[in-house]
Amino acid sequence: MNLGFVKKYKAFFEVILKINNSIFNKQKISKGNTVTIKCAYLNNCKINIIGTGNIIDIDDYSRLNKCNITIYGNNCSVRIGERCYLNQLNIFMEDDENHVSIGEHTSVDGMTELACIEGTKIDIGYDCMFSRNIHIRTGDSHSITNLNGERINISKSISISNHVWIGTDTILLKGCSVGENSVVGAGSILSGKTYRSNSVIAGVPGKEIKQEITWKRERI
Repeated sequence: MNLGFVKKYKAFFEVILKINNSIFNKQKISKGNTVTIKCAYLNNCKINIIGTGNIIDIDDYSRLNKCNITIYGNNCSVRIGERCYLNQLNIFMEDDENHVSIGEHTSVDGMTELACIEGTKIDIGYDCMFSRNIHIRTGDSHSITNLNGERINISKSISISNHVWIGTDTILLKGCSVGENSVVGAGSILSGKTYRSNSVIAGVPGKEIKQEITWKRERI
């Protein structure tokens, strides 16, 4: 449907979408949390929150299909910007003070996981394009220690700047940062490194293989 038409009759669509979202989606939310779904369309999505002080904010004109948002903790947040299209996206948080933000007009094609633990963040800029089978994780879920019993695998936040294209079967691990207008090649693994803007990043581990590029959604 034409976005201009929806904007023109926004008040009407807000009522229709509120009814749709309450019927065709599942929410299990403990007291003391805030879920705000604006003029957005959700289909077969699940929201499960156990904890307090958590915030989920889905902005206008976004479409979520078969997405899951799960929070086990306190004072966490999920913010999804305007005009996002998210298909089969799973957002999982464990522990307190975790935050996920997805910028406007970002798309996820399918089967993608964002996992935040131990008070970390996953920041995704606007107009990003995610393919399928992508895993983004700020931690390892279990402990690795040195021989003195001291833990050495502390979780770290992940940043993906504006207008980044991430290819299929890609894994982004704790501490990595991808600069704007970049492309991450299919099957790559990125971890603990900052990658420059306008780069093609590929391989295991991921390396910058080409600079001074950008990309477009349409084929020209």
